[in-house]
Amino acid sequence: MTGSESESKETIATQVERVRNAQATIDTVGQSRVDELTRAVGWALYREGAARDVAAKAVARTGVGNVDDKVFKTKRQIVGALEDMRGAPSVGTIRQREGLVDIAKPVGVIGAFLPATNPVATIPHLAMLAVKGRNAVVFSPAPGTRDACQHAVSLIRAELARADAPRDLVQVVSDRATRDNVVALAAAVDFAQATASQSVVDIVQQSGTPNHAVAVGNVVTVVDQSVEVATTATEIATSATLDHGATCVNANTAVLHRAVAEDVLTALEETGAHRCSKAERDAVTACLFDENGSVNRDLVGSDAAAIADAAGFSVSAGTDLLVVDGDDLSVPHSLFGETLSPVLTTTVVPDFETGLDVTDAILAYEGRGHSCGVYTTRDDHIRAAAERLPVGRLIVNQPSIALAGGKHNRLPFTLSLGGGSWAGNQSDGNLTYRTFLDVTTIARSTTERDCEPESVFEEYAVGETDTPFDG
Repeated sequence: MTGSESESKETIATQVERVRNAQATIDTVGQSRVDELTRAVGWALYREGAARDVAAKAVARTGVGNVDDKVFKTKRQIVGALEDMRGAPSVGTIRQREGLVDIAKPVGVIGAFLPATNPVATIPHLAMLAVKGRNAVVFSPAPGTRDACQHAVSLIRAELARADAPRDLVQVVSDRATRDNVVALAAAVDFAQATASQSVVDIVQQSGTPNHAVAVGNVVTVVDQSVEVATTATEIATSATLDHGATCVNANTAVLHRAVAEDVLTALEETGAHRCSKAERDAVTACLFDENGSVNRDLVGSDAAAIADAAGFSVSAGTDLLVVDGDDLSVPHSLFGETLSPVLTTTVVPDFETGLDVTDAILAYEGRGHSCGVYTTRDDHIRAAAERLPVGRLIVNQPSIALAGGKHNRLPFTLSLGGGSWAGNQSDGNLTYRTFLDVTTIARSTTERDCEPESVFEEYAVGETDTPFDG
């Protein structure tokens, strides 16, 4: 063990012990108290000015995204998650059916590993989910986000104290973000949750600690010939530009049926998009990705004008999206991956089935397990996409940002989206408070069940000479 590893483990162990002691004080509290503390956590960042202060710190330090969108995401997720959890049981009996009763228990201390692109909204959201299950949480900030994360956590701790609860139910790693700290925290906690970079996800999933991790995003949206063009274009633009494209649910590629493709592209321009020439597209590619195809960190979450400027061309005032033509490109190509910027790649296909072929190929390159969108009025197209594409979520006729929960669908509000076995994750769904519960199931005697072989094999056609149940 190196000196730095030893120091990290000692520091992390001390913090986790304080959090564990705080968690013990709410281990047996009732549902109404838990719900009060959950609302307190949410209010800490929802109240006037709080989310904006934290967002401003994050943007000033990292340059990722924009303050208004981060405030919008934070408040939207707080209200949405609280609505999801309103009246939902997380203490004592949480489910009953014949002969079985489920009793909820906290998992204990959660280690939460945060993304550089979206720390502001993730902190209150995960803290609410943790406290809803009578857990405590220690946050591990991504490099460059520590000041903003510490400020967010300090607001939550102050609100918990106001609610007469231990501040240490929510903590943030005090030392700078290092690999040693990630390893130490993942090993010290009872449950690890990684909404973070792939390298951190890998550490968490290899730690031996029970965990929930997320998939790499790369949302592809398939548009068929039956759509209403103006609405479709507006929603795709919204999905591509929120927080300058720096979230896992931003639209990255639009696969357009040729019957409506030009109309959709024109409508995108009318929303404020700039359609790049091939020369401009190639310049964007050169500045947005390195020689290995990895996204240039200096441009992650930058606005469209800044990316255009870095690529050596200018765009009109008010331009918020760069649209690049991928028709002469083939997968794999960096522009068909997650750009974490307001750059939307489009490609035109002759029919819906070909669109699914292209989408499947893009997902094989990047994004398997995460999410896709489809715009269509045809139920058979929706079903075909759902059966064909290897994703945990398929959103229909909605902005892809609603994959994280929306007023017009019933997906749980979340900022942590699992990718299932496709992405090497343990879950293919949206993270909810139920992930942070252990459950004891009481099994009482019931009426006897029919478990006879004659019954279960009754409809199985055996050979004429086979008489397995005779004599």
